[in-house]
Amino acid sequence: MMTLYCDESDDGQTYALSGWLAVPSAWNTLEPLWRAMLKTIRMPDDSECRAFHAADIVGRDLIHDSPFKGWTFDDEKAAFGKAIAVIEDPHAAAILWPVGVALQI
Repeated sequence: MMTLYCDESDDGQTYALSGWLAVPSAWNTLEPLWRAMLKTIRMPDDSECRAFHAADIVGRDLIHDSPFKGWTFDDEKAAFGKAIAVIEDPHAAAILWPVGVALQI
């Protein structure tokens, strides 16, 4: 069995879906590191980040109830840097397969 974690995006002309595919044991290795990384990200109200959702982060000023509203671009870059560091860690993510597709609609 394999599990895919993915996210979608569209702009009315293009639909994109991307994510990571892995066996459960790989997710079991990655998940504690991901959760620890989330705890290092501070939200505008100084609470811990509960979930990393790129669209909510990037579109924080356009989304009425975005929990990331109030972040600066530097906050955004720091959060993405931390997330990328976990994904690039060869011990944590050695068996992740990137998947993606984009379609013109």
